[in-house]
Amino acid sequence: MYLVAQQVQSPRGSIGTNAVMYHHTSISAPINWKSPDLEAIASRYPGERIAQHVEVPPGGNSIICYLDVAAHDQTPRSKINAALDELALLIETGTPVAKLHGEVAVEFRVTMIRALDEAPTHFIELRQAILQLLEHQHDIEQPSHTQPLTIRVEKDAQRWRFSLEPQDRSRVPTIATSVTVPFDVADDFQALHGELHPHVAEWVTGLSREQILKLGGVRFVGEINQQWPA
Repeated sequence: MYLVAQQVQSPRGSIGTNAVMYHHTSISAPINWKSPDLEAIASRYPGERIAQHVEVPPGGNSIICYLDVAAHDQTPRSKINAALDELALLIETGTPVAKLHGEVAVEFRVTMIRALDEAPTHFIELRQAILQLLEHQHDIEQPSHTQPLTIRVEKDAQRWRFSLEPQDRSRVPTIATSVTVPFDVADDFQALHGELHPHVAEWVTGLSREQILKLGGVRFVGEINQQWPA
């Protein structure tokens, strides 16, 4: 299992926390889970994405700070929490800070100098995002509905706003969130990555594309009337 939470800043100045959880059950990789190499896992063997939480859509964002965790997929939440407790004690000494707690590897790093003074606060925020993903992983892995999820699309003079309809919120973890995307960012993103809709579905629900498909896909209503996949 590999978890990463990042506080990011968009090119237009929006700041928020994005987090992703990966599992390795179906992935063959040369990883020693008794003493996981966090750098190798993050760079070469992140695994299969299971869930995510997005507050600032990807696309030219700057990373303010990040928190990484690596452990076997079956590692109890309590052990990861204990490793983060130990890491928290080291934050005051400065960053980057890395720690191997038993079979759990953790690292916290501030990448913008101006954020160093607030390192303990940033760590708490990123830790909360990671623990929230862990709390809901079993809900994520066992979808049982087949009707499409419904995402409402609204807009104002400058941006799109996407949010999961209330009747579908019980079908996904509570990490489901509303996402706003400025028109110019949406245009630039589509030029680089293709159709926006599947990405929006992932950002709003916190689910991987494969999990969304198992739920029946997504129906967009409001300013846009479209279903994905078509």
